[in-house]
Amino acid sequence: MKIKAKVDCNDEEYVTDEIDISPITQEQINAYCTGEYLDIFQNKHRVPDVWRYIIDVSHADIEVISVDKAVQLSDFNDRPAADAVGTKIILLILESPHKSEYKHDKKSFTLKPKAPAQGYTGRNIESFISDILKKISDLPIGSYNLIISNPIPYMCSLGIFTDKLNTKVRDNVWNAVWNIVDKKGEYVIRKDFINHCKLYHPEYIINCCTAKLKQNVTDCLLTNKLSNNLYIAHHPSAWKYQTKEKLNILKVEEIDNALLL
Repeated sequence: MKIKAKVDCNDEEYVTDEIDISPITQEQINAYCTGEYLDIFQNKHRVPDVWRYIIDVSHADIEVISVDKAVQLSDFNDRPAADAVGTKIILLILESPHKSEYKHDKKSFTLKPKAPAQGYTGRNIESFISDILKKISDLPIGSYNLIISNPIPYMCSLGIFTDKLNTKVRDNVWNAVWNIVDKKGEYVIRKDFINHCKLYHPEYIINCCTAKLKQNVTDCLLTNKLSNNLYIAHHPSAWKYQTKEKLNILKVEEIDNALLL
């Protein structure tokens, strides 16, 4: 089936083009619709960026240190990303939250955002982020703060309606939301994402978006001159299945030679 969705961004409401969300049915989503629109992309459903780790880089090793927990629903010790603003930041980018990033009450049809990278993805980041960062040959000695961010902070996978992740549904929804424009023709979600990136003023950016969506995010960062120390890597869900030697991370020098993983 196809449906349009309402999307909140900076206190304004926008409507997507039609999205193919098959095999999800109208009956499954009725309780989450307003009129003819899917309505789970409200501001109250936004999964905020978080500051999760302190990264201590020394001559001998990279130590990953948890911060003091302030985001109570998170499975991890997270703080609001704003708490790290003004420090040396490594920004790790995913693509959008999945059902693990929400507390879902099926009886009241409510969704409460937790934090990015929960469950399996979060555990892989915890286990392998030091190995990923060791692949950056010019990472200077010092202390950094790791922020985790989704370019689209809403559940594009529609995971609460599917038995398992349907990548076609996720990609269709993600692209529809990513391409929303306002009356001036500006891409509102992209602009919101870039504004957050610029607020963090990261020393390093690691684009770990899933493969089919990765180039969209890379292009957006390059277009907005966020190309200094920009890297791409596999999505953390794949890190567990790679040897330490094959945990690839590649530097993006310019748009013409950006490589996809």
